[in-house]
Amino acid sequence: MNLPEQTNKILRAKPKPFHALGENTYELNFMLYHLNTRMQLMEKSEPSKIDPKTYSEARIFLKSAYIFYRILLDTVAAVIEYFYKKNERINLPSSFYGLISKQRKKQLPDELSNAIQQTLSWFPDFKSRRDDLVHNYQSFLILFQKDPKGETALDHTYLNSSKIPSGKNLGNIREYVGFLLKCYQELIDSLLNLFDLKFQDWYGIVIGHNSRTETILEGLTGYMLWWASIYGKYQNSNMQIKYED
Repeated sequence: MNLPEQTNKILRAKPKPFHALGENTYELNFMLYHLNTRMQLMEKSEPSKIDPKTYSEARIFLKSAYIFYRILLDTVAAVIEYFYKKNERINLPSSFYGLISKQRKKQLPDELSNAIQQTLSWFPDFKSRRDDLVHNYQSFLILFQKDPKGETALDHTYLNSSKIPSGKNLGNIREYVGFLLKCYQELIDSLLNLFDLKFQDWYGIVIGHNSRTETILEGLTGYMLWWASIYGKYQNSNMQIKYED
């Protein structure tokens, strides 16, 4: 069996949403890595001496991070849809927006509604920004500010900022992206707690916080969690961060 045949066999064995979840997670990590490297270069330089190529690439990777984050949320919705359709014969939307819409209308199973309740506080604002990028032809500008320590900080706004009140912008890039990633990790934590209970009902699998497989994320695979922790202040008692030279 050649490599393409082996790959296709593996993909057929795993439901599409699960394969997509791993792939889309990696792709968002990739975008965050390259966004971070460009931002570091700009943060260490005077605004007047910024390499135009670095600035342009940072804008591209920032926009890509927004778009790939939304793709990842839709993939999570597809995983939820798969489990509920397979095990409870309940048809759910395969898009995250569709899932949130049903949650607002109280059309979801109670336990699932409770698990995603927290997303109502932040998803509408993020969706509006993503829609501006994809449907309203907006692009980002990166703004140079000084933080309380006098160091360069990078904010962002729209290229056409008519939608934003004078003197306002879309916020510090590291803080806002970190916030989104913190929200994503908290959503995943909530869904894991839900599926701990549902897997016992569906498959007879008894698992919990102390029996989950330990996972080591390093290098590129850990960027989402790193941003969530460092810039979004995400906390989990079972998480350890180790820095290596």
